[in-house]
Amino acid sequence: MTLKNKTILIFLFAFTIAFSSLGIYMHKKIFHAFNHLENDHFMKVGHQIVKSIDNRVNYYKAFLNDWASWDDTYYFMNDLNIKYIRSNIYDSVLRDIGLTSILYFDSNMFLKYQLTDDEYTADVQKLAQKIQASSPTLKEIANSRKMDFYMKSDNNGSNFLSVIAPITKSDSKFPANGYLVMTIVFDQKLVDKLSELTGYRLEYHTDISGQEKKNITHISKEIAYSLNYSNRNSVYHDISFYDITGDKLLEIRLEQDRAFNTHMNNVLKDSIIVLVLSGVLTIILMSFIIDRFVLSELRQKVERFKKIELNNDLSVRLSETGSFELKELAVAANRAMDKIENLNKEIVKLSNIDALTQIYNRKFFDEQYIKQYKSSARNNSSIAILMIDIDYFKSYNDAHGHVEGDACLKEVASIIKNSISRPDDIAARYGGEEFIIMLPFTHADGAIHIAETIRKNIADSKKPHGASQVSEYITISIGVAIEVPEDSSSSINLISKADKALYQAKRYGRNRVETF
Repeated sequence: MTLKNKTILIFLFAFTIAFSSLGIYMHKKIFHAFNHLENDHFMKVGHQIVKSIDNRVNYYKAFLNDWASWDDTYYFMNDLNIKYIRSNIYDSVLRDIGLTSILYFDSNMFLKYQLTDDEYTADVQKLAQKIQASSPTLKEIANSRKMDFYMKSDNNGSNFLSVIAPITKSDSKFPANGYLVMTIVFDQKLVDKLSELTGYRLEYHTDISGQEKKNITHISKEIAYSLNYSNRNSVYHDISFYDITGDKLLEIRLEQDRAFNTHMNNVLKDSIIVLVLSGVLTIILMSFIIDRFVLSELRQKVERFKKIELNNDLSVRLSETGSFELKELAVAANRAMDKIENLNKEIVKLSNIDALTQIYNRKFFDEQYIKQYKSSARNNSSIAILMIDIDYFKSYNDAHGHVEGDACLKEVASIIKNSISRPDDIAARYGGEEFIIMLPFTHADGAIHIAETIRKNIADSKKPHGASQVSEYITISIGVAIEVPEDSSSSINLISKADKALYQAKRYGRNRVETF
């Protein structure tokens, strides 16, 4: 008789009685209660996230109220005096408050003055036009003191969270002398801030077409919350944002494990008591038979699996002995382990490589950089960082398209990689068109020499640009920073210095190397 037949004959009778009793008990007494508790828990989490979003909006509203009800702002709308601009409207204001732009509209909602983050100038211009076109609705929002609204600059543009208020004197008497709008681009960076506030890892989504939502709760005209159980292991909190016309713009999503399932397993253990009470005599007999005829062979395989787990050694294989079924199991398991071992090696490799450029990614660089920085601090040796940026890459993308842009990134990455030779030197894609190189045991002269070599190699490749202001070919700017670390905790400072040096290289004309 095969192992399969032995097992079926032994367990058939006992399992029929035990699991029938257990199923009825759990259905009537346990599952309903746990599902109710689980749902209450997740709803509290969802409302906590919504409250955090509301708190962030109120943070911007507080700044807006102060500025809009300030007498200096009121009179500024009359003459746009330069003193007000120099004292209040400058780039650091955007960074300090966390804004993308500050827009001043007259009482007819014509834009009179703006301060905008350079990265979003085009989007903000389009947003200002949409604000003007929607002036009746937005005036109503401003005058009702609701203040916040959501809007997209255009079909392919950025999403914005905005707050609007009438510009009045400090006594807040109407009529308004215009309207003040503060905007914040609603992207993953803002969602990351919300993640810090809530303590949950939130995700930003704009591709939301065709997604059916259940259990939707409309918090306001602009915000809706839904809780969706995707499967047995996960639940999605979806917070949807709508523009002033009622069209959905984007969603924030939180995926959580259904931790209550763990509690269900504990309940299952308690329920085994029912199984034991109803079939104790049968189980005693079965235990003897199974141990004698089944488990003795299985234990050998289990022990081998335990060794794999304890030693983290994927090269261990099961012995292909025992009954026919266990031999087949061992053969199949060994084949699976072969595949797992190969896949694990491939996963480790892929997790460290940037998919587009095939050089190291930022994750791998950060890990190796921290290790090397600590080592340099212990050994009192120098370490150099090269921060590299492709000149006018956005213009290149706009002129040639993203396919050519990707090809350009690959070629630049290949040249950078081939320009360094030491085993400890690491080149990685740092983000977008930025690359970074770590050069351990390297002093200033050596780092500058390597930087110049890379810059020259890129220039010598003579890849046509067509939209650059410094050359007809692709060029790069490089920032170099070198130090002998004294404290391993200050590793971020060296990268910051290299970034500042890169900024200087751009400022002084690009296609050059600058040191900090």
